[in-house]
Amino acid sequence: MDIVIISRFKQDIRELGDLIQELNENNKIAGVFNSIDDFEKGSSDIKHDLIFCDVDFAGDLMLSIMERRDEADMPLVLMGKENMLPGDAFRMNIVAYLLFPLTLDKVREAFIRLRKRVSQGDQGRIKDDDLIIKQGKMMIRSMGELYYIDYDDIFFLEAAGSYCILHFIDMDKTLMVSLNLSKVEDRLPADRFYRIHDRHTINCCYLFSVSSCDRKCKLKNPLTKVTLSLKISERRYKDFTRFINDFMFPE
Repeated sequence: MDIVIISRFKQDIRELGDLIQELNENNKIAGVFNSIDDFEKGSSDIKHDLIFCDVDFAGDLMLSIMERRDEADMPLVLMGKENMLPGDAFRMNIVAYLLFPLTLDKVREAFIRLRKRVSQGDQGRIKDDDLIIKQGKMMIRSMGELYYIDYDDIFFLEAAGSYCILHFIDMDKTLMVSLNLSKVEDRLPADRFYRIHDRHTINCCYLFSVSSCDRKCKLKNPLTKVTLSLKISERRYKDFTRFINDFMFPE
């Protein structure tokens, strides 16, 4: 397999190259690039079957280059220090996300996922029906894996263009899905999740306070006890306060 590496970290490039070839001596490092500009200029004539790329580079420019080359389906393995996907990630064929430091087991897992993705074909890609609500749980397909999420685990949801980011009460965890906030919200129980702003939908179970002065609400994380302040849009404020009164003091 011919592999391209895009990373600004020379030490990581050397280590990754060694791990890839240790895993299978038939793997070949076809090209190494330290930036997206270098990749665009130097890789057009290089045959490659897989790209390892720093997560910081997996944005609009990377996507536009791959689309111009008709390589939008090229398998991509992202690498980073934090498990956070960029907004355009779900328009790419991401097969794995490797957290630094890289190890042989992590690289091996990436190749296992690649084989699964190839065997699944289009079934491994993100689709509109990859968020399913069933028996009080959310099932989300992301990067070839299924996540089963309880409503209680969701702290709030955030709009990110045509995507939606789920923020969990475990503050180290987020998950981005390839549906906009409205579509995700439509599948959540309306008796506990409320859209307070074009940008945010909250889990009202964690509401701590509502301020009429600055039109903000605070959510209190049950694990960390830390509060988070979010803006309530002016046009939603009155309906929201009525909803909260009924939510907190049901008849």
